[in-house]
Amino acid sequence: MFDLFIRCERVWRYPALGGPPQGLDWAQVRSLADALEVPWTGETLDLMQAMEAAAAEVWTEEWKRKNPPKKP
Repeated sequence: MFDLFIRCERVWRYPALGGPPQGLDWAQVRSLADALEVPWTGETLDLMQAMEAAAAEVWTEEWKRKNPPKKP
């Protein structure tokens, strides 16, 4: 499952004006899973969503640290 997640490195959705990733593009994730012959089950989805949430949290915190709010 982790191999599928790593291969999804280019299918993250980003906000139009910049910022940390918002989440995975699930249509593309499914296509990758099919190509890699990873069964698309509820367990697959649960594990992928857990990894997505953990990675997004790390990237968001890193982005906030590098882009603090501007002081008035």
